[in-house]
Amino acid sequence: MNGAAKASSSQPAFTIRVEPRAMAVRLVREKGAPIAGLDDAHALAAMHDRGIVCNDEVRHAVATVVAHWLADQTEGGEVVVARGTPAKNGENGRYIWAPQTQREQPADADSNVDFYASRLVMISAGSVLAAIRPPTKGEPGLDVYGRPVEPKPGKPVLMKLCVGCHFDEPPGIILADLSGVLRVGKKTISVLELLEIRGNVDFSTGHLRAPADVRIAGDVMDLFEVHAGGSVFVRGDINGSLVDAKRDVEVHGALTNHRKGLCRAGGAIRAGLIDNSILYARGDVKVAKELVSSDTFAGGRVQAVSLRGGVTVATGGVEVRILGSPASARTLVVAGVDWTLPGMLQPVLAAVESLQKDLDKRMESVKLLRDNRKRLTAGQKETLTELEFILSEQTHQLKALQGRVEDARRLSDRRRRPVVMVRTEVYPGVELRLGDLCTTTTMRMAGPLSFQIVGSGRAASIAAVEHGTRPMVLPSRRLPDPVAGITLPM
Repeated sequence: MNGAAKASSSQPAFTIRVEPRAMAVRLVREKGAPIAGLDDAHALAAMHDRGIVCNDEVRHAVATVVAHWLADQTEGGEVVVARGTPAKNGENGRYIWAPQTQREQPADADSNVDFYASRLVMISAGSVLAAIRPPTKGEPGLDVYGRPVEPKPGKPVLMKLCVGCHFDEPPGIILADLSGVLRVGKKTISVLELLEIRGNVDFSTGHLRAPADVRIAGDVMDLFEVHAGGSVFVRGDINGSLVDAKRDVEVHGALTNHRKGLCRAGGAIRAGLIDNSILYARGDVKVAKELVSSDTFAGGRVQAVSLRGGVTVATGGVEVRILGSPASARTLVVAGVDWTLPGMLQPVLAAVESLQKDLDKRMESVKLLRDNRKRLTAGQKETLTELEFILSEQTHQLKALQGRVEDARRLSDRRRRPVVMVRTEVYPGVELRLGDLCTTTTMRMAGPLSFQIVGSGRAASIAAVEHGTRPMVLPSRRLPDPVAGITLPM
């Protein structure tokens, strides 16, 4: 029938249309087409002639459509009467992580400071970290001609480099080789060795030194030291101690050094409460409650519920609920000043100065030899060649060092944020230093507001800015050195 039953030579009663991927068949009738030859037997025969599979479901669909068209002989349209079975594509391989690898999320003590969300996932040697699920092939389908439709197979999992753990095949699992901290990156799965103290750091342990992370279930007692090549996690308090971590320091309780000790971190410092302490952090300092009478230096932001007394220097700005105290205790806040930059640049600048002096001396010797090039002996010419080579190498070294200095300064500029944000209240007597500008609050102010620099050049001033209102410009003065009178960490 060539895909149609004809009532006349001009217009068929219906046509059969197969979709491009042969996953559906449509019965098509033009509006007003003749009814001669319009019956389900002719339609099924035409479909059979084209190799289309006609099962009971297809026969029922064709009979229903034809009956509808016969009931209303002027109506046309197109109706799907047969469908293929789509292939079910395979699933990609993936890691199925064990429950003990999931980080705990304890309740937050304050909605603004997410202190209690620990970044440490503790793993024991021999623990199963993950199972690797292989990809599946999928299930084939069928088109309307009964031909198989091949599925798209899943992709295998991208294997990560294992450090401190290994892949055991079979049964296709990753096992920890040692006890430590689990860290999962884009390309690696690492278990870092951990020094774990189940009680206090005291006379029973002596000073602690560990190449990686340290976890302390109790307190760090007076005058003891903890040095870690990774992070330090203290479940209790730190009392008058020296804690020095290459990465983060997390204190569930209070950090009260009584100015006898020091807390220093290459990353962030997080604590429940900080009182009368000295802190140096390359990253942020986050306090769930109060930051009181402490000297705090942060390469990032300082966040706390209340900040009163002491000196706070934060390159990335300050965010608190309450700033200062009703008793007008001296509170100094410096924001947007990178206190880490001088220490970072000091050895590089010293190397630049030394190299420049050496270059200047060599340049004098090279210039003298060049000016008398025609009268040089063979040995002197060889000396000139050697000096020119050394001069070239040292020039490249000097440019590389100068590039490091410029890169450090550009990075410092991006980190600086001379802003102090207060959500609830500011008391009088708070000295604010934003960049090279300084002001002191003289009255009680309600938040939320932020202290920031408005204007530019000589017209720049510190202003208290409240959302939706005009900035209140405060009497400001310039400081040649924003950290004058502050003992900076080296």
